[in-house]
Amino acid sequence: MAMKYFSRFLWTLVGIAMVIGVLAVGVLIYSAFSFGQPYTNNPNTPPVSFIVKDGDTMNPVATRLEQQKLIRSAFWMEMIARFSGKGSDLKSGEHIVKANMSYNDILATLTTAIPFASVKFTIVPGKRIAEMPTLLRSQGLNGIDDNHFMSIAMSGTLGTDYDGYSWLAGRASNSLEGYLLPDTYEISVQPTNTMKIGTDLVTPTPTADQLQPEKTVINMMLKQFDTVLKKDDIINVAQQHGHSDMHEVVIIASIVEREAKAPAERKVIASVYWNRVAKGMLLNADPTIQYALGTAGDWWPQLNGGLADMSDLGGYNTYTVHGLPPTAIASPSEASLVAAAAPSDTKYLYFVLNCNKDGTHDFSSTLAEHNGKVQKYSGCNGS
Repeated sequence: MAMKYFSRFLWTLVGIAMVIGVLAVGVLIYSAFSFGQPYTNNPNTPPVSFIVKDGDTMNPVATRLEQQKLIRSAFWMEMIARFSGKGSDLKSGEHIVKANMSYNDILATLTTAIPFASVKFTIVPGKRIAEMPTLLRSQGLNGIDDNHFMSIAMSGTLGTDYDGYSWLAGRASNSLEGYLLPDTYEISVQPTNTMKIGTDLVTPTPTADQLQPEKTVINMMLKQFDTVLKKDDIINVAQQHGHSDMHEVVIIASIVEREAKAPAERKVIASVYWNRVAKGMLLNADPTIQYALGTAGDWWPQLNGGLADMSDLGGYNTYTVHGLPPTAIASPSEASLVAAAAPSDTKYLYFVLNCNKDGTHDFSSTLAEHNGKVQKYSGCNGS
């Protein structure tokens, strides 16, 4: 009798297991059908941009696709990518996709040519803001407008991520001179050609960044400045060396950038200017006067003496005005920022170009010593 009940019990368990199995298969089939469908079947779904970042794998890409409501399931996208063998073929850049595209079509789009062209541009250290629009256009950013670029850069806040950077607070001037970090950047440019998206021919809608390249470029350079500040711990390092005003550090760094031709001398030249500031001496820095006198076509004019007889040039004539100029005079490199934050420990107050023809200088602690070196090198320096 017991065996009879036990047998019935086993068959009952088997029946339950079979029902559960059938339900599970049904759920799996339904899920595959449901999640595998496009997010929408609306034929008027607009194309949108989707960015694949450098180094992205399928997992974060699929997650972002789901978050942006371009697909129903990140899991299914990963499965499709894995079984198709395309999971490692993602192309970084900005793609155009539509929420009514199939998983396979979206995957094909993200693993083929980038529809939006990108342009790389380089701003070398020592350039002033006014030089940048022309430099940008010469490198392929044809949409840059001089006036708009300058209005953003000189206002310091208009259209920028100003509020995100505490180190921009407390400046004497709104100008971003000195804070646009020189580097090589890459920017997506406005598309102009019709392209095939799925089965449709569309003209992609430009992104906000593409419509305002001036704002985009400036924000990219501000962000890179912030990255360098944090990487090198420049604010804390400067404070440890007795320089608590970040804006003064940037001004000194910009002067060092224009003066130092030999990289090894950056920290020594920085020490000269900080020593002069500490003693209340005139900086006597030629680049600040060049900055004040520079005009389009001749942004860094040659100086021919008589500097102390000029007007104060709005505070930039450091032969007549004590202290630092109102703003930085150029975009300093990371190396110059580091040098200004942590200058060499010297008593030097002067330097003069020597005759080595390698851009190096001789440094002096006294005026008499300096005058002797000026006389010594007068023949090779044309004076």
